Amino acid sequence: MLSLLAERPFLAGPEVLSLVRTRTERFSALFLSYPEAVVVCREGAGGNVLCALTFCEERGFKPLAVWRDDTAVEVAMTSDQYHEYLSLMAELASKKNDCSYLQTVYWKDTERLVGWCWMQLPAYSG
Repeated sequence: MLSLLAERPFLAGPEVLSLVRTRTERFSALFLSYPEAVVVCREGAGGNVLCALTFCEERGFKPLAVWRDDTAVEVAMTSDQYHEYLSLMAELASKKNDCSYLQTVYWKDTERLVGWCWMQLPAYSG
């Protein structure tokens, strides 16, 4: 999988609304407070990011932040929450053999002063 470093991972076109436009400020504040945070983003405001919210709810986890608009949902979790979430999604996918959604994951590179890393990976439908 390809991992990229970017301060603005998506070019904001006219069809892309507020989450992309505010990502720099939101993520900068989040990673300043929680350098180990992981943000799961699902374009289209559906798919397994809503499962991420259910996952947190069922386990009594409180996400660090949740942002949504007409185009996407972004859920910020602790790294431990994210690893548990990813393990569960991988287990579900292996049972169903179904990786039909694409999600984007963001995290802070603590070695760099600015920006964050992001990766697109298969997201497991649930």
